[in-house]
Amino acid sequence: MERDVQLVGDSVAAVPGFEGLLHAHLVNEDGVLPHVFFWDVAQETVASFLGGDEMDWRATLRFLEDSSNSAPSKSPR
Repeated sequence: MERDVQLVGDSVAAVPGFEGLLHAHLVNEDGVLPHVFFWDVAQETVASFLGGDEMDWRATLRFLEDSSNSAPSKSPR
């Protein structure tokens, strides 16, 4: 599985509020397009921060921070 698709799956596992987003994404896009999915995540996260959504924006940021800390580092070329 490609790393970006794995990140989508990991985000849904870490933030249950993303299950509906992923389901809608799969129906609309007929597959996983990570860049489109994460655009939806960004919109939902900002809406949550501004108080217009039930999703907890802190869970999103915690997941992204944990993911970036555990990502393998790339050595400079």
